[in-house]
Amino acid sequence: MKKIGILVGGGPAPGINSVIAAAAIEAINSGFQPIGIKNGYEYLVKKDINHTINLEIESVAKIYKLGGSILNTSRTNPAKSSSDLSDAISTLQKLDIHKLITIGGDDTAFGASEIAKYSKNSIKIAHIPKTIDNDLPLPGNMPTFGYETARHVGCEIVSNIKEDSRSTNRWYFIVAMGRHTGHLALGIGKASAATITIIPEEFKDDQITISDVCDIIEGSIIKRQILGRPDGTVIIAEGIAEKLNMEQLEKDQQINVPRDEYGNVKLADLPLSRIIRDEVEKRFKKINKPMDIVDLTLGYELRSAPPIPFDIDYTRTLGHGAVKFLISSSKNNQSALICLENGQVRSLSFEEIRDKNTNKTSIRKVDINSLYYDVARRYMTRIENDDLKDKKKLTEISKISKLSLKEIKQKFAKNNEK
Repeated sequence: MKKIGILVGGGPAPGINSVIAAAAIEAINSGFQPIGIKNGYEYLVKKDINHTINLEIESVAKIYKLGGSILNTSRTNPAKSSSDLSDAISTLQKLDIHKLITIGGDDTAFGASEIAKYSKNSIKIAHIPKTIDNDLPLPGNMPTFGYETARHVGCEIVSNIKEDSRSTNRWYFIVAMGRHTGHLALGIGKASAATITIIPEEFKDDQITISDVCDIIEGSIIKRQILGRPDGTVIIAEGIAEKLNMEQLEKDQQINVPRDEYGNVKLADLPLSRIIRDEVEKRFKKINKPMDIVDLTLGYELRSAPPIPFDIDYTRTLGHGAVKFLISSSKNNQSALICLENGQVRSLSFEEIRDKNTNKTSIRKVDINSLYYDVARRYMTRIENDDLKDKKKLTEISKISKLSLKEIKQKFAKNNEK
């Protein structure tokens, strides 16, 4: 019986098991044996064929509701070297797998595209985009699967934190996952009506400082106090760190931030929320207004949550579509990314989603000129240009911040430039 391999790469996301179940069942019904490959690309590059499982209908029928991944996952990069790439391809050939479903984000997609390319399309791949970061360039602005569940769970957590903030007169600084973009942070912040959400896309410069971020938060705290509220919640996209000078940050904070196999900074090892909290506390202590701030990072609580109905529905269609694509006759055995557009399954070639400048998968960023962002911004509490034109508000800001009118404009006006 011909085989279809299935593997998962990158971090977990709600809906992975639903994809696996749908793909396995459709493969069996189409006369193929689905083979689950454990730990992503890890054992493929090690030339180890002993970490696979035969997927059967009975074993996968009920897993669609589960979070996590029954096949586990890893961040192994099969394209790290030509030898790793060659080993991954030869291992798949030893397993007699010439059709492969990869489930993952931009890095996993890049690895899949390289395997397809260097196998000269002898291995046909259907990549299913998965990431709670929602940063893959899908047509029709469709979310990546897992994002809606992560936003839903994140919103519930932040809503509870907001109530604690109100009850205790504390501020909470919450860093939300999102390596390159602010989709998840903004989605959670907007849905939970957080006091303010800060995302990397709002900064026009390629490189920023911790001070730039803290200026915005300081302004939010001051404006909130003017409104009679000593409490608040700040959502910060971890992608902010991608704009920081890491060498300078490591030196200033006396920390060492390692990188993963794709060359990405391990943001989980960067205490961004603590660094920002410490800086803001110093500022208010300096003007004899000590702050009660709690910092935390939100992400691991979201990644393996059971999928909400939206993501179950979505991933079942994607899993089914991936198998149909693989067993169809297509020109040159072309591999592709599988997505939905206007309710129909669509295949995008890897070249269509590749950034020609970086040669990696393109990143979808938050459009700060969109209505979506504009509405989110209007409901945040932050010092805007209108505040800087209001003499009464400027006087109130000066009274709390101990800054001159000129200093206020210099500090806060730059944060409103697009």
